[in-house]
Amino acid sequence: MGINVYYYTGTYAQCMMSLVNSVLYEGTMNTMFDCTTGPNGTSWSVLPTSNSSRTYQITKFNDSVSPALNGFYAFNPNRGLVVLNATTYAVGYNISTAGFYMVSFDPLNANNKTAFKLVVIRKYM
Repeated sequence: MGINVYYYTGTYAQCMMSLVNSVLYEGTMNTMFDCTTGPNGTSWSVLPTSNSSRTYQITKFNDSVSPALNGFYAFNPNRGLVVLNATTYAVGYNISTAGFYMVSFDPLNANNKTAFKLVVIRKYM
């Protein structure tokens, strides 16, 4: 019994090459993580460093950012995920944008995904 893995030409290959572990200074604005939407969309989620016991769903194969996370992220189906402001901490309900990001490419195949880390550091003068 074999395992069938389906890759979307362009989308999956592009994402595998462009989504790498990254480091940003706190306060960096509008950081793009290039990974275009495939024929079934993409699903983005994050396990933030400010709350490592819960995964937050950013998009769910519909190219729309969850209303609870609108102030942290934007999504462009032709480009990918935008982190609006790199943060290291959570205030109130807010989460940090530093964390472990997961991108799924097919709602029918849970194994068709990739992940990367976003580290955010403070810059002291």
